[in-house]
Amino acid sequence: MSGSTANTHSASEGPDYKNYSQEELEDVLQHIDKRHFPERYAAAQEALASKKAASTTGEEQQTGINEHKQNSNKASHQFDKPKWSERHAIARCSDILLIVLFLGLMSSLFGEFSAAKAWVDSSAWAICILSLVVGWLWFVSISVDEPFRAKLNEDVRGKIAIVTMPFLGIILSWNMVDNVLPYALHALSTSSASEHNVTYSKGSASKHCQYKLLLKDTETHSHDRLCVTQGVYNRLPQKGTAVLKGQESTFGFTIESYQFR
Repeated sequence: MSGSTANTHSASEGPDYKNYSQEELEDVLQHIDKRHFPERYAAAQEALASKKAASTTGEEQQTGINEHKQNSNKASHQFDKPKWSERHAIARCSDILLIVLFLGLMSSLFGEFSAAKAWVDSSAWAICILSLVVGWLWFVSISVDEPFRAKLNEDVRGKIAIVTMPFLGIILSWNMVDNVLPYALHALSTSSASEHNVTYSKGSASKHCQYKLLLKDTETHSHDRLCVTQGVYNRLPQKGTAVLKGQESTFGFTIESYQFR
């Protein structure tokens, strides 16, 4: 605003500088004749000081808000991907046990092994103990490891895992005790050539066994399934008898070859 415009107002009818912008007030102070209009000059100075104070306060508030957001973001992400060395000892033990159980499950999918029935019939107590250990370690690791707990609570999958992991632990414990452990003991013990006649029925395909025959348990062994080729599967009847040949020990029987009757 020019000085001539500012000087057109009378002293009694001065402009309301409170409604002026900071730039307009600076222009007024630059061009106003403060000797003829001292009151207006003082009012413009006061209004400009108030504008600057308000602007500074607003910037400080915005800075505070931004800092608060940054701190909130840091707090929300401080639990992302906790390092192994920072995990609680119990949480690490839980992780190691679960990894071993998962690896055991993977290994049992590719082996043709039948555990001894005497072993399977007396393994319930071991499955219960291992399941309890897995569940106990899981819940204790959640309670003592705050970053791990926060990470699980970030999304729905983590919250579901908190509840379902003990049930998965039961399945993994059953596989470990009834399949992986006797197979490992069988591999370490003395075995001899043996032959078994086992009845079978065709089963549905699965990811790791496309052409599957379901084997019936015998008096001495707890059989599971036998994976065959597509040609063998197609020419076999829906049910029949399989002659299984392999190595037998106190802990089970590994299938090395088979014939059908």
